[in-house]
Amino acid sequence: MPDFIVEEIKEALLVMAYGMALTFSYDLLRIIRRIIKHCNVAVSVEDIIFWLFVSYTTLVFIIKIDDGGLRVYFFIGLICGTILYKTVSKFILKKLTELFTIRKKKRGGTHES
Repeated sequence: MPDFIVEEIKEALLVMAYGMALTFSYDLLRIIRRIIKHCNVAVSVEDIIFWLFVSYTTLVFIIKIDDGGLRVYFFIGLICGTILYKTVSKFILKKLTELFTIRKKKRGGTHES
């Protein structure tokens, strides 16, 4: 197989992994929101900070992976990575929420507001 095709496949897999990582990071934010109640203003501020972070890291990722060139496979890879992650995320979210809730209870942080 030609080297350029191998490189394209590597890049596509990296983009899929990046899409999965972005989706997972937002799920972590959702877990924190489930465990610690937030007011609407706090949720909005968290979302703005999250999306600024995602925008910056995506720009850096695009520059590093393809010298800043946007290709259709980048967006397809992000979508495929997100869909792949979402197929297993309910299980992952449930287990991570249980883990963080158990740790919170062990620390004595079970008070409700």
